[in-house]
Amino acid sequence: MDPISVETGRADQAYPRASGDWVVWEDFRRSTMPSLGRDADDATNRLADIRVRNLVTGEEHRLTETPNAMRPAISGNVVVWAEVGSSGDRDLIVYDLAERGTLSQIRHGGNQDYPAVSGSRVVWQDDRDGTWDIRGFDVGQNEEFTITGANGHQTQPAIDGALVAWRDSREGGRICFEDLSAATEQCVPGVDEAFEPSVQGTRIAFRAGGTRNDPEDAGIYVFNAADQTLAQVSTTTGGERGNPVLSENLVTWWDEREGDRDIFAYNLATGAEFKVNAYSAQSDDQDQDMPTVSGTTVLWTDRRHNDPDIRGVRIVFAQAPQGPATQPIEAPAVAPDAAPEVESES
Repeated sequence: MDPISVETGRADQAYPRASGDWVVWEDFRRSTMPSLGRDADDATNRLADIRVRNLVTGEEHRLTETPNAMRPAISGNVVVWAEVGSSGDRDLIVYDLAERGTLSQIRHGGNQDYPAVSGSRVVWQDDRDGTWDIRGFDVGQNEEFTITGANGHQTQPAIDGALVAWRDSREGGRICFEDLSAATEQCVPGVDEAFEPSVQGTRIAFRAGGTRNDPEDAGIYVFNAADQTLAQVSTTTGGERGNPVLSENLVTWWDEREGDRDIFAYNLATGAEFKVNAYSAQSDDQDQDMPTVSGTTVLWTDRRHNDPDIRGVRIVFAQAPQGPATQPIEAPAVAPDAAPEVESES
């Protein structure tokens, strides 16, 4: 299998998001602003261009007209990102890679930010009414809808198909979710101080522990909305970790258990946790964070030599997954012979 080809030069690149053969990211080669540090997720002044590359063909181009964008998300041919408008508020741009044009511009009073997308549905956090709520837009139907406008703040939305999850500030900060086809809202039971949900099928991955900006003594968990089971997939809660991302049977996240930030993953089918960037062909000094995963392709922001780039690996499993292997709540044992072969980005 050929090595992954990802942007590793010409100014800073950060915040990759992948879907199939496509990856999008924040690109600072035309920006006067730096990509900022490891805890820049909430920064509103890290404005950049959004660029896209096809990992198979190598096709790459810029999607934004001016470098005033941040936080891209992608599903198939649909890309969405936040962009600072003329009022200074953040709006959303929805772009079609196949047609190479804008599908929709979502602009209202206040800010529309932290977008996520699945198929033709876009969700985001919205403060037009004074607090953060979760709203959605169906590109195919050209219809906007409210997912939750409850008391407090609802932030950090994620979506896959009809399942939407978010961080809810009520009752100590929980992960709540709704099946759009049934319009039923629930919350993950028994877990507070929870953040950063990611959705795949009926599963929701999230980080629990610490605060939003200080994920000390945090664990990575996966909740299955279908059978209401909860499993801890990080084998430790010591140290800092966060930003879990789900795709098929893989959960990836950044993890600081060994000093600097590394990319770890857990295979839901085999019950194996492993360090992803241990298989990189080059030294992994400094931090690797902001991971994304699509299938078995894992990408991240790589800060080696204090120069943020997009790097990654393509994981090759020795055997096809046979079925879920997670156990409720208890951290599963890592099978020493289940570690995958990983092909590195050179």
